[in-house]
Amino acid sequence: MQFTFVSLAMVLGAALQASAQSLSVVSSSFSGNGCPQGSGTTISVTSGSISYTPPSTFTAAVGPGVPVSANLEACRIAISANIPSGFRFRFAQTNVPVTTSTGSGNSEQVTDTYFFSSAAGTTATVTTTLTSTGSTTVSNVYSPATVWSPCGGSDIININTQLRAIGSSAGSITSAGTIVTPITWQAC
Repeated sequence: MQFTFVSLAMVLGAALQASAQSLSVVSSSFSGNGCPQGSGTTISVTSGSISYTPPSTFTAAVGPGVPVSANLEACRIAISANIPSGFRFRFAQTNVPVTTSTGSGNSEQVTDTYFFSSAAGTTATVTTTLTSTGSTTVSNVYSPATVWSPCGGSDIININTQLRAIGSSAGSITSAGTIVTPITWQAC
């Protein structure tokens, strides 16, 4: 029984240490038709999450008279950061608050993708489809969440959010606030 208690204490201690880690940001940028340069997009990095607030114009629309180019909007953030030695991290989900106006027979989609530039061929992507009108927060869960950062060192973190409006009736999907991607740390 004593061995079990000691083992549990060691595991909990490692978990607390891992959760106290933080990224050291070197630089950050954003791009995409949903958050072009000069649009006022803000990026925030804490020990527990990466978040950004795209402009209120981050909207995809569909319907009569709406150009096809307006059906898909994307906002990508890139963060150059130093990862603490002996630790790596991943994302379990991205939370995207949206407001939808869904026309008859239409749908909207929120797609989130993340990857690390050191392993750009390895990505995590998830899409959620919405079919009703209103405000909600889409929690796109990366499952399985197996795309990890390198163990320590520096890398560029890329997070891409896409909004898509699908159908022939008038409809739209708009980002309605701060997009948050929580960080999960692990000792390595």
